[in-house]
Formats: sequence, C-alpha cells, structure tokens
Amino acid sequence: MAYTAPTTKIPNIKRIFVGSPAPNFSLADLPDFPYTDWNDKVSEYTETRTWFTGEALDQQVDFSGKKADLYPVKVNPISGACMKHAHALFGEFPDDAVGPLLKFRILADNSEAKESAKAAEEALARVWWENLGGSLMMENGITSQILGGCIFKASVDPGKDPKNPKIRIEKIDPAEFWCIPSDNNPWTLQKAWIIRKITADTALEHGVVTTADEVYYIETWTPDHYRIQINDQILGVLDEETQTTVLYDQPNPFGFVPMVYIPHQRDFGIWGTSVITNAAKGLVREINARLADIGDATNEETHGVVAIRNVRQSPTIITLQGGLPVINLGSGQSLGGKEVEPDMFSVSRNAVTDAMIDNVHELLAHFRREVSVPAVAYGEDEGSQRSSLTLVTRMWPLVSHVKMERSFWTTGLHVLNNMILKMMALKKIGGITQEHLQMRMKSKWFPILPRDREQLVTEAQIRMTSYLGSPKHMLEMLGDVEDVDEEWEEIEEWVKFQADTQADAQAQAFQQRQSQQATSNKGSNSSASSANKSVRAREKS
Repeated sequence: MAYTAPTTKIPNIKRIFVGSPAPNFSLADLPDFPYTDWNDKVSEYTETRTWFTGEALDQQVDFSGKKADLYPVKVNPISGACMKHAHALFGEFPDDAVGPLLKFRILADNSEAKESAKAAEEALARVWWENLGGSLMMENGITSQILGGCIFKASVDPGKDPKNPKIRIEKIDPAEFWCIPSDNNPWTLQKAWIIRKITADTALEHGVVTTADEVYYIETWTPDHYRIQINDQILGVLDEETQTTVLYDQPNPFGFVPMVYIPHQRDFGIWGTSVITNAAKGLVREINARLADIGDATNEETHGVVAIRNVRQSPTIITLQGGLPVINLGSGQSLGGKEVEPDMFSVSRNAVTDAMIDNVHELLAHFRREVSVPAVAYGEDEGSQRSSLTLVTRMWPLVSHVKMERSFWTTGLHVLNNMILKMMALKKIGGITQEHLQMRMKSKWFPILPRDREQLVTEAQIRMTSYLGSPKHMLEMLGDVEDVDEEWEEIEEWVKFQADTQADAQAQAFQQRQSQQATSNKGSNSSASSANKSVRAREKS
C-alpha cells in the first residue's frame, strides 16, 4: 500500500512526504554548528537539573559489600530557593492572571496618537492572553533560575484559517537551543538553532518516515534565511491552491531571528549564571553530611552498646510470669578468694553537642547568603516582633537581586514584543501598522513584596488632599485596577449619579416645603376670612 502523508487541519495546506532521514546522521555534520560547545553546555544543564530535583544527592558508597546512601537525609534547599526567586521576580501579580505577569505600555508621542497606542497595547496584551502568557512566563522564570536563562520564540501560526493567522509564543528548553549573537549586542542574534530529539511517531506527523527510535528535529535561523529539517531531510508543505511544494528552506520573511535569550544574571558572554552555583552545591553537600553526623550520633547515643563483666558463662534470658524477659548473668568470678558480682552496663558513646547543631545552622546561613534568600523569606523573623519596614529591609538581598533580574527581563521582553509587533504588522494582525513600531514601550512590574494595604490607602488619601498626585495616579498606585481610564470614567459616572440624586432629593424636598407652605398659607387665609366675617356679624348686631 502506498504511503499517505498525514495532513493537518489547515485548509488548503497539508504535509508532504519528504522521504527517510539518513540513519547515520550526526549533529556534527550541521553546517557551522558548534557541536562540541553545544554538547558541553547540554552536559552542564543536565548536571544542574539533578541539583534542582535532588538526584545529585542520590550517591551511594560501598560498606563491606553493601550499598549505603552517602547523603541519607537528602535535604535540598536549592529547589525552594529557585522557586522563591521565580515568584519574587514577578512579584505580587493577580491570582487570576492568564496573560502576562506584568503590564506592557505603548506610549504615544502626542495626544493624537494616544488612541492608536492604546489599541496596539490591547492587541499585544491579547496575543499574550491567547498564548497563556502567565504560565509561559512563570515556567521560563523557574527555568531561568535553574539553568541560568530562558528562551522565548515568536512565530506566525496560520491556524485553521490561513487568512486570519495568529501569533504564537513558545518557550524553548535551553538544552535544545544554541545561538550566536551579533557583535556587541547579545539581544540581536546572528544565528540560532533549535535541536530537539523526537520519536518516530512525531517525525511521521511531519511527513517523515524513519526506522530509528529517535531522530533530530532541527530549526536553523538567520536574519536572512530559515531551514527546518529532521536529520538531513528538509520539511515542507503542499499548497493545494497552487499545487506547489513549499519547503521550509526559504528566505526569512521577518528579517530577524525570532528568538530572544533572557539571562538570569549575565556576567560574561551571552549565557547567564544559575542560582545553583558551585558554592551552593558544596554547601548542600556539607549540610547533608553534617546532618547525617548528627543523626548517627543521636542513634548511637539512643542505642548504646551493652557490655558485661565478671561473668563466668554466657548470659541467658528468662521469661518471668506475665511475659517479662530478664537476663540471667549467672554467678560471678572468684579472684583471690573474693567473689565479684556480675555486672551489665551501657558503654557511653559520643553525644550530640551544641557545636554540631550550630555548625549546621551556620552552613544554612551561608547557603542563604550564597543564593540571596534571607531567613525572613522562609517566614523566620528570628524570634521577635519587628516592624514591616524592618522585615522588608531584611529582604534586601533578595529584592536587590530580583531588581537586577528584572532589568534583563525588561530588555528581553521589550525585544520580544517588538518582534511580535513587527510580525503583526507584516501579517496585518490586530490593526498593527508601521506607525506602532516607532512608538516607545515600557514594562510595569508588580511590587516584589506584599505591601500594607491600609498604609497604602492612607498614603493615597494624604497625597490626594495635599495635591501631590492626580486621582488617576492614585488608582494606579493602589495596583488593583486593571484599566485606570475605564475606572475613572465609572467614578465620574458615580459622582454624577450621586450629584443628580442629591439634586433630585433637594428639589423634591423644596417642592414639599413649598406645598406645605402653600397649605399653611391657605389655612391661615381661611381662618382670617372667618374671623373677619365674625367681626362684621358682631358689628351688625
């Protein structure tokens, strides 16, 4: 039976059968690909991951032919430190955030362009929302702490309707990525590769038949060209409208490599440094070793060695009535005509000392300093009541580190968003035009630490009454309003409603008083008329 290539659900486009990849393919054969450097980096990533998962502590040693854990306690503070860094990076973001975990603002240079900038801002936010940007950012934030950096990739997805494409944002595993930056600019890539091992079934979905269990999926990008292949086979699609085969070996329509590498902390070169430093690894080993020593000492102290002396024969165990076992040491030994009673006693062993425990605490303190996570971040206030300002100050090691991380993320996300806007302008998505590409962009992060809500509201009230800020700025400062302009319009409507309601109530009250006054005046006139009639009647009589 002839092979039928699987088709996607994209109208007018389907996968084509591109043949079988070479079984002896090697990444070393890729043109200009630094295979040795990439392989060394992948090995480094693999080893670093074992420290995050704790697998690095699964080492065993041989004791008299039996295997025993070298680090039986397996305390791994590295995982928690990485998670705290990732959460602090994005700060106190809303719990229901589906889109990005920070706010992107597009700034207009004049009042006429404000509406256009607002529309572009909403279109960009929608792209992140459609790609579940909150999850992507958090996952890449965690990856960045572990492996020293993360990668975002933007692409155009034709979806079900090629006439209405979407922008896709992906996260790339650093172990599946390599790049060459442009001279003196690590944010602009001269060349980049995505190298991923896939199964034969996955290769078949791309129209490639292979007998190998695994093959390489490879993307090669430059600003001028891109190529997608499985091993040595270039992938392609068939356009049914034109009945032509389109191979993924074409000029790059965007004019840039659509990927950005964001470092956790960049010291030298393009690659970032991980939270998991060599010093952190050494401290974790030492912490586990010393905890094991304390455990061994506790065990020896609790279960001491029992010794006997002055015993002539082997002791026997006798069970008394009721099942209570006792040890019979027998008779004593006679030395020089003097009988010595048998004795059983516990041999004292080394006890756990305060110095041993203090050593572990000191090692943990050194670890927290190394990874910039102070004790207060673990909920430890060191046994006394402290003001919120004091606790925030004690968080400075983590706060200062995160501020540095945010500087790299702000630049990286700015580069990525520019790529997205350029793609949208090229494909006419979301009304983005070349005009929007000239507008400035800024990122607004959420506070790193929780803030005292009552104190914040009090500050906003004082600044308002002292004319030290506009109402809109106070709304932004409170941080719980997504659309300040819309909220301000609702406030204006509410103030107008209250004013109208008060005016209506005053008008009704005035009309009621007028009516009561008229009734009172009518009654007074009637009484006066009656009195006048009585006077005239008396005069006649």
